[in-house]
Amino acid sequence: MKKSSFNISLSLLVAALTGCSSVASHVNNPHAGAYAGVRQNFHDIDHPEDAKFSSYKWVNYLDVPFSATSDAITLPIDLALHSPAKEVKDGAEPTP
Repeated sequence: MKKSSFNISLSLLVAALTGCSSVASHVNNPHAGAYAGVRQNFHDIDHPEDAKFSSYKWVNYLDVPFSATSDAITLPIDLALHSPAKEVKDGAEPTP
């Protein structure tokens, strides 16, 4: 029983420590690009009127390091999805 509650507690802790903005940015727009969660956090801090929960501006400050970690973990995937080689079509030059 103790092991089961420890596993549940650990799972909840890991889930709570994920970068919410990073996860939301990648779920809502898989092509959001590199560090989308951190960019979303700072956008919500600078423009609280655009934020979903503008009264919880302080949550964005707390979420920045966790979103940065999540974004760093997903960076290779983001770079692979948005590589200039994928943007080359019909012999055209890649856009910067």
